[in-house]
Amino acid sequence: MSQTVKKEVFGATRRGEQALLFRIPNNTNDYIEVTNYGCTIRGIYVHNTKGALENVVCGLEGLADYEASNPGAIFGGTLGAALAHKVWDVADTGDNYVFFVSQCSAEESGCGSAVKVGARIMWVNLNRLVLDLFVTPQNETAMTLGTQLAVGGRNGAALQVRSFCPQTARPDGTLCPVEESRYAGMVFTDAASMTDVFVSPSEEIKPMAELADPGAGLYLSAYTTLSSLRLEPCGASGGIRLIQETREPVVLRSGESFTGRAIYGVDYLRPQSPEDDEEPNPMGAFLTGL
Repeated sequence: MSQTVKKEVFGATRRGEQALLFRIPNNTNDYIEVTNYGCTIRGIYVHNTKGALENVVCGLEGLADYEASNPGAIFGGTLGAALAHKVWDVADTGDNYVFFVSQCSAEESGCGSAVKVGARIMWVNLNRLVLDLFVTPQNETAMTLGTQLAVGGRNGAALQVRSFCPQTARPDGTLCPVEESRYAGMVFTDAASMTDVFVSPSEEIKPMAELADPGAGLYLSAYTTLSSLRLEPCGASGGIRLIQETREPVVLRSGESFTGRAIYGVDYLRPQSPEDDEEPNPMGAFLTGL
């Protein structure tokens, strides 16, 4: 597969707007598909342990399906809901990325200000998805900002999660050291039953959590400059939505921009045998090739 972004028409919306679909490959013939309808991840196709390409996110088939419901929109929260059914402008494309931009009115944004947004979606070697977010309000405002990724599909119930954060926030909002929680020692727990929020206040890129389907050998690690990560069920698909966001609202002055980065690393690893010395962990190599 040539390492060149490929573009095709995805379809026409009910309003008559043309939506585009982009395929971004890397050097191992794994690829992602993204559309400027809603700034959406349609697929992350990686080779599984049997050598077959498999989509690890909750993608839909045609544009009409996304007009009915869009589980793959990158932006989350109220702002994301306002953007999930817009056709974004294509500002730039490169060898391994696309850059989409859009805007919404004060009424749509939910924060009392018109907002301009941008998202650079990059797919690099070692199967790392890099999302760079840009948000600029017209007027001073405060908003919670974040990104999301819906993974797992029909196998969502089998997914497990472990935390790399120093703290968790319980459903009542109280903070707890991770070593005093059920995630102590980086053990895997059932992702479908997770109700806590993983919290890391550092503004540097840091590991947040890892989802796994050990039976299939799938490990998906999440990193971010944002301060928290939580999980929620992804509708009827049976998947799990990873939501990385600012724990507290971000205050932005008129024309001031917020930038954030989220990274997802996808690895299919062979099952562990008793003879193996180390637990499979893709963490060490995720920055290579960025």
